Amino acid sequence: MRGLRRVALERGIRIFEHTVMTGLVRGRPPGVVTPRGTVTADKVILALYGWSLAVPELRSAIMVICTDAVMTQPIPERLDRLGWKETPAIMDSRIFVKAQRQTRDGRVMWTKAGGRMPFGSRVDASLAAPHKDLQTMRGHLGAIFPELADTPIAGCWSGPIDRSKTGLPLFGRLPTCPDILYGYGYSGAGVVLSRVGSHILASLALDAQDAWTACPLVRAPDRAFPPEPLRWVGGHMVHAAIARKDRLDHEGRKSGPVTDFLLKFKPASYKPT
Repeated sequence: MRGLRRVALERGIRIFEHTVMTGLVRGRPPGVVTPRGTVTADKVILALYGWSLAVPELRSAIMVICTDAVMTQPIPERLDRLGWKETPAIMDSRIFVKAQRQTRDGRVMWTKAGGRMPFGSRVDASLAAPHKDLQTMRGHLGAIFPELADTPIAGCWSGPIDRSKTGLPLFGRLPTCPDILYGYGYSGAGVVLSRVGSHILASLALDAQDAWTACPLVRAPDRAFPPEPLRWVGGHMVHAAIARKDRLDHEGRKSGPVTDFLLKFKPASYKPT
C-alpha cells in the first residue's frame, strides 16, 4: 500500500487520508459525502472491503469475519539461528487458516482466521481488537517455532475480511447508480485478485467494451447470505462447526453429522484449504 501511495502521488493524484465517507450521492454526477463537504466525479469506485456492508446494495453478497494478527519486535538474530530468515511464508491447510511470515527488518507477523463477526453493518472500531488473546496467539506461533513463543510483541490487531459465497470477488456497477462502481468480496485473497480487479474497474470506469468488462467476475451482487438476525446467528453456528472441524482434522479424528451438515453452509474458496 505504501508503494501504491508513492506512485499515485508521483503521478499527481491527490490522496485524502482519514476522511470519513458518511454517504453516497446516487445521481449524475455521483458523489461521496464527507463531514466537510461532498466530492463529485464522473465515476465513483467503491473499494471498501469489509466496510461494503455499509452499502445496502452490496450487503447481501458478502459476510464479514475478522482475522487476528500479531507483530513481533525485530528479531533478525533469532531468525538466523532458526534458518528461517529470508525464506517463504508459511501457511497451513485449515479452513480458519494460520499463516506466518517475516518482514524486511526481521520481525515476524502471524495471523489466525476465524475472529469476530459483526452484526448487520457494524464494521466499527470494536472489531480492531483481536478476538483471541495474546497468549492464544503466541501459542499458534509457538506450535511452529517453540523458540519464538516468548518473543517481544510490538502490537496486535484484527481486520475484517469480506467473504463472498464463492470465495471470488464481485465487480460491477451499483444497481441504483451505474456511475458508482464496486469491487469487493476478495475473501482474504486480495493480493492476486486485486490486481485483476484493477484492470476490470479501470475498463468499467472508462465505459470500455473489452475482455475485462466481459469477465465473469463482473456480476451483480446476489443474495448469497440471509438478512439479520439469521446471518449473525447462523454465521456463528457455522463458525463453531468450522473451528471444530479444524481441531478434529488436526487430531486425526472424524467430525460428526451435525458438524458435517453445518459445513455445507460455509463459504467456498478457490484456494486449497
